[in-house]
Amino acid sequence: MNDVTRALINAYLLKQGYTAQESASSRSGSQIEVRHNGHLVWRAWEFEEGFADSLERYLKEFAVSGDTRADVVEKIKKQIAINNEAFAASRDSAEQERLSYASTVLGEMIRRIEGFPPNDRIMPYKRHA
Repeated sequence: MNDVTRALINAYLLKQGYTAQESASSRSGSQIEVRHNGHLVWRAWEFEEGFADSLERYLKEFAVSGDTRADVVEKIKKQIAINNEAFAASRDSAEQERLSYASTVLGEMIRRIEGFPPNDRIMPYKRHA
């Protein structure tokens, strides 16, 4: 997969059940598939005319609220900053504990969105069969 295609796919946070990934490759380029719950929605080779425009159209259609991955991460980071300010201002230890835990979970969400392995101690992850 070329860097432009990879950057385009990584720019969008897809709704649950949707994937966009390389399915085959050759010296000419990669074949990219968009799937929903394992069923093929769209497939094309990088060298095909209009490939990038078509791929981006599908990614936008199946993205969470049309937001890019960066938009989602930025919104989560803003909420963490709000939690941290409230934590510093609070004198209630239970409230501080709640805010701290919320920020930890939000941080774990960012890690998962960015493709890092999940920390199941923070946020248990149940794989659906």
